[in-house]
Amino acid sequence: MHPTLKTHDGKPLQLDRNQVKARFRAYLYERGVEITSQRGGRSLISGQIDYLSDTFDQLYNVSSEQAKHKATLDEAKAATLQMYFLIGEIARLTRLEPVTALSGEILP
Repeated sequence: MHPTLKTHDGKPLQLDRNQVKARFRAYLYERGVEITSQRGGRSLISGQIDYLSDTFDQLYNVSSEQAKHKATLDEAKAATLQMYFLIGEIARLTRLEPVTALSGEILP
């Protein structure tokens, strides 16, 4: 759990391995990147994290064996480009220095 960041319902933000968006938000927060806008809403980078994660979820869902439709090459290329743009923005904002502790707690 993140000691400072909360979910929309006020609970501590879970940082389990399967909580990719939450882990990105915690990383950005610990590196001093604003994850909320000055008006109290989400920042652009926070929205990009959601968009990218949702895009990969959709691609996985349409590419799974149970799906009726398969992802196209263009969809996969678009998602890949978005991922690189997001990684570039995170690198620009944080210098990609690893965070190994949150307020004195060691990360798993």
